Amino acid sequence: MTAILVILFILVLATGLYLLMIGGRFGNPTLQRLKRYYYAHRGLHSKENGIPENSLTAFRLAAENGYGAELDVHLSKDGKLFVMHDESLARMTGINANICDLNASQLERIYLSGTKEPIPYFEEVLPIFAEARLPLMIELKPAGKRNRELVEKVLEALREYPNLLFCLESFDPIVMWYVRRLDKSIVRGQLSSDFRRKPEKLKFPLTFLVKNLMFNFLSRPDFISYSFKYRKALALRLCKKLYDVEIAYWTIRTMPQARQAIREESLVIFERILP
Repeated sequence: MTAILVILFILVLATGLYLLMIGGRFGNPTLQRLKRYYYAHRGLHSKENGIPENSLTAFRLAAENGYGAELDVHLSKDGKLFVMHDESLARMTGINANICDLNASQLERIYLSGTKEPIPYFEEVLPIFAEARLPLMIELKPAGKRNRELVEKVLEALREYPNLLFCLESFDPIVMWYVRRLDKSIVRGQLSSDFRRKPEKLKFPLTFLVKNLMFNFLSRPDFISYSFKYRKALALRLCKKLYDVEIAYWTIRTMPQARQAIREESLVIFERILP
């Protein structure tokens, strides 16, 4: 009987601890402003029209059509900020190299998907949306031992545009912990999914912990950015039920998905459609 009571006590304690770990932050008014917009995933890109993802043309088209944009930021070897989804250049350029292993002067000469579109500097994208008065959802790609450097340089670039509406997010809770430490006023998002396809530089057991939002105690996010396909995940449902956490869904690719996301009052990150 004593053993059963001990086991029950441990289970109750572990459950309580878990529920405390997955909580977020509340009341950031900037988040409500961000919810007024739809976000073009990696810009308004189109293979059919020869407009690569995360290209300057894709971002200009998003702004011209009144959309915010979601984009991805990496550090080059010499500490410059480049906008691209993958760490590897292979998929988008055919070059077997990683962004973190090349200097800016090398990356400047590489073009996207057989076009004349260069890999943009982060600083080239910011004025497009600042001048259009439209928001950005900025994903910070994990940089390992250089995570703090990544966050510091992104924040430095953003200070040049004090009126730009934006939020920062990452799969890596350590990255978001640095954001939290360096500027508490910024809207923070914790990216997560089921991790059947692992994001860059995250390995088990970290993927298991992030999937179940167990590092929220570090990042204390204002919202959870979760794959729409796996929106019924238990951890996400608990966050919504217990803490009324805000949600961003990625990536919305059909109008029925968009309507469902809107009914759930989430932020919408879309591609292939025009919501």
